[in-house]
Amino acid sequence: MGKASTDLKLTKKRIKEIHETEKFELEDGSTITFYPIFPHTKIREMFDEFKNVISTKPEEVIFTDQMSVDYLNFLMIKHFTHLKSQLKAVTFVEQLNELNSLIDFQVDDGRSIFSLILNDIFLPKEKEKISQFAAEHIAQYEYLGRLDQQVKQKVDQLDLKNREILETVFTKNNEKHQNQVQ
Repeated sequence: MGKASTDLKLTKKRIKEIHETEKFELEDGSTITFYPIFPHTKIREMFDEFKNVISTKPEEVIFTDQMSVDYLNFLMIKHFTHLKSQLKAVTFVEQLNELNSLIDFQVDDGRSIFSLILNDIFLPKEKEKISQFAAEHIAQYEYLGRLDQQVKQKVDQLDLKNREILETVFTKNNEKHQNQVQ
């Protein structure tokens, strides 16, 4: 296996190659522009959107395993094809409607454009990058969430201890003051 180059000129050239797009021609002559290599910066943008949009999910909507897979695939299509300019929804429910539209939209051979992009255009290696990023970062978010809860519990415990100390001090001061008054 070759060594990674640290030569800045070669690195810039490689980065430019990573951000290049290609065209996939459909039977009717229309094209889908896509990134054959998923740049890490765009993967991060995709997950930032995931995090922001998930926060708009209504509580009554149950986020099933199938829905999470479909939703990540939808975001992949959005961020790694030219369709991003057409997929403008900003809430979870709106994006679910766009996802369902992509699933229902059929190309010439009757296949779903959603399926065509995922199975015929995107390389398995690039889709795996998304899965790896998700696994790493979801674990980090969960860890940070648990850490945040532990910090809140400690703060609550300290607040309780401080309250008890202050109440003791004030009670003693009040008793002293009352004894002085008598």
